Amino acid sequence: MCSFRSKEDSKANGGAGERIMDATQKSFSKSKETVEGSAKSAAEAMEQKVHETAEKVKNTMSAGHKKTEKIKDIESSAHDEL
Repeated sequence: MCSFRSKEDSKANGGAGERIMDATQKSFSKSKETVEGSAKSAAEAMEQKVHETAEKVKNTMSAGHKKTEKIKDIESSAHDEL
């Protein structure tokens, strides 16, 4: 490749190695931001699912407790009849 720029122009604009280093740093920075954003989104989704699951378990336990009380009431009234 033939370049008609002077050495001073090349140094003023940064050498090829410096431009590659700058591009690499920018790329790394963007990748880091993307990974951090993805991790944050995943954490928020997981937090929501844990909350939903806890509510389901709570409701199931509550429903199970009510059924147990109802059975006890039925048994108690059956014993009263005897």
